[in-house]
Amino acid sequence: MDGIKNKVALITGVGRITGIGAGIARRFAQESADVVISDICADFKDAPGYGTGSWDQLNKTAEELRAYGVRALAVRCDVTKSDEVEAMMEQTVSELGRIDFLVNNAGGNPGSAPVLMMEEEAWRRTLNINATGAFLCSKAAAQRMIAHGEGGKIVNLSSRTAKTPAPYLAAYIAAKQAIIGLTRAMALELGPFKINVNAVCPGFIDTDLTREGHAKQAEATGVTVEQIVAEKIKSIPVGRFGTPEDVASVVAFLCSKDADYMTGQAINITGGWEMH
Repeated sequence: MDGIKNKVALITGVGRITGIGAGIARRFAQESADVVISDICADFKDAPGYGTGSWDQLNKTAEELRAYGVRALAVRCDVTKSDEVEAMMEQTVSELGRIDFLVNNAGGNPGSAPVLMMEEEAWRRTLNINATGAFLCSKAAAQRMIAHGEGGKIVNLSSRTAKTPAPYLAAYIAAKQAIIGLTRAMALELGPFKINVNAVCPGFIDTDLTREGHAKQAEATGVTVEQIVAEKIKSIPVGRFGTPEDVASVVAFLCSKDADYMTGQAINITGGWEMH
């Protein structure tokens, strides 16, 4: 896509090889952009069953990206901590010279539960990972885009649940709705600096994390994983789950010159699920 080659893209939440973040990173490398990939690379000990990406997988993804002939940098970063975010941005500029694209993919839903049973710490952590992380990374990256003087693109990962809520996901839904609001506010503020800010709202995407969720749901409800998957696919007009590549294609478009006149949007990537 025009406008991506020889630029620098920074993508958070890339610690799982099969995840959305890794799919987005591959697409940027295929478009000949240098890529910085990050993840916290640690398990949440107080949220059993919720696994984050690993340092080993992050580095394997970086090696894969270099095979496309681009520079790829793996960085360990907790996006909820401003000092670590600043260090990541400084390392990116120091080693790769600039930041043209930021994709705020880091997210999670640790400790999900009905509102009446949700732990306060689970609520705070979920909002921090998703909304605060996007805020801190966007602020730091935009400052460097402005200093560089050539504008840039920011893409935030929201969710289809931000528009069509579901039970037991109150913290996650609140965080993903906050991301849409943040996207629109930043689009207004950063437009004069030639920085476009958009969000994407994926639906059911086939990743290891999604499959782990299906396994937990099957165990809790006494049905098979196959039954759960089949029931969900019935609600998707195109008849399948999405892939990380489906999300990556839209993100790449939003970072290309073809999307220079788009900002403040929250685009569904759901296979038409929300129309069902």
